[in-house]
Amino acid sequence: MSDQPPPSSGLPDYSEVDKAKTDSVAEENLDTTPSVPYSSHSLKVDYQWRKKEVKISMASDTTDKPVYIADYHWMTNPTLVIKRCSDDLTIGTGNSQAISINPSYTFGDYNGELRASSRFLTRYTFESQHYKVKPEILHWSANMGIKNWDFTCFDKDEVPVAKFHSNVWYIKKIGLLDFYEPCDENQSLREEIMVVAMTMYNQMLIRINSPLSILGMIPNPKPHKEEEVSSS
Repeated sequence: MSDQPPPSSGLPDYSEVDKAKTDSVAEENLDTTPSVPYSSHSLKVDYQWRKKEVKISMASDTTDKPVYIADYHWMTNPTLVIKRCSDDLTIGTGNSQAISINPSYTFGDYNGELRASSRFLTRYTFESQHYKVKPEILHWSANMGIKNWDFTCFDKDEVPVAKFHSNVWYIKKIGLLDFYEPCDENQSLREEIMVVAMTMYNQMLIRINSPLSILGMIPNPKPHKEEEVSSS
């Protein structure tokens, strides 16, 4: 019998691959590094498939203890319900639509609406009840690629307020919600931004998965302008 090794099949040999390395690669589908160092208030957003809910925890907490829980059945129920874990209080809801491109939301006793200011670009405005000047028109602008969606919230002077960085390919770790200086000492503003950000993200998932959303652009040939929102 020949002592020569068997001929190579031309295929890579995975028997020697370090399992820990492959597992880490499988988990590394979301880059949660924001453009600037995130604050101590930044939130991680994880989806729990079995419970059909979103677990929102502090980004700095390695135990991933949830601070907020959201019922999230976006494929069957467009309504998002967000509760604070410490007191089980519903702090806000988001109601997205398959046809309309303007989702509504509630935060506390306030009923608001995210208004599209562009039919084809992702740009939304909303009236914040908890910014420095009350009310204040804030707007979201998006940088959307095949893998990553980045939504940045600005005030009327283009000062960044918050950023939601997400990876739409990842089935569990939805993204990171980062808060900037205007939110540092304002928990109500952070919670309001969180409700609005989750509502907008839910709406965009529905828009890209539903051809009916194209119909929602037709009755609105002139998108809402920021000054129109402030006067309504």
